Amino acid sequence: MKLKQYFRILIKRIWIVFTLLIIAVGLSAYMNFYVIKPVYESRTTLYVIHRTQPSQLLAYNDIIVGQLLVKDYRELIKSRNITSEVIEQLELKGYTPEFLASNIYISSKNDTRIIEMKVQDGNPQRAMDIADKLSRVFIQKVTELMKVENIGVVDKPTVPVNPVTPKPLKNIFTAIFAAFASALVIIYLIECLDDTVKTPEDVEHNLGMTVLGTIPVINIK
Repeated sequence: MKLKQYFRILIKRIWIVFTLLIIAVGLSAYMNFYVIKPVYESRTTLYVIHRTQPSQLLAYNDIIVGQLLVKDYRELIKSRNITSEVIEQLELKGYTPEFLASNIYISSKNDTRIIEMKVQDGNPQRAMDIADKLSRVFIQKVTELMKVENIGVVDKPTVPVNPVTPKPLKNIFTAIFAAFASALVIIYLIECLDDTVKTPEDVEHNLGMTVLGTIPVINIK
């Protein structure tokens, strides 16, 4: 097929494109604005230090040990011991340690001793409260378990303004792209499965015969 033929086919079936686009945009907008509940994220940053030297200068071994402690602390933050304490102190009704842990995201930047802790919740104020209380309880538990104060707060959590999910514009544009691609596939399948003869080109292409002439349709009023 030539490019003009593809364009003519698309114009002929353009109603399929518009129908799928309207359905996709409407459904996506409804889901994003009325069905999917917004989720807010508050984050805090902690700094892990391990000092064994009496001097104020850090030794190389202290830095290495501090980096190793980060891996342990990442697991400790989401432990039942800490999450249960946070739920009890904030009086989070309906929350379980497992549910709270599933909404906590811990990451560390490469080989640094910086821990970034993110808490997601449907309420922006509660997300900040949990992040703040989680960091406080975590520091307290580490002090009790290891008998050392080696964690500092770099950035305190704040109340998030915009939700991290859903992203209506992004989701709607994704739905538009998916609908357009689906429409092209449907149009292509319709044309491939349609073996009726409509034009002289169809006769030459499907039957391998040369068209000598055509009979015009005359409307007699």
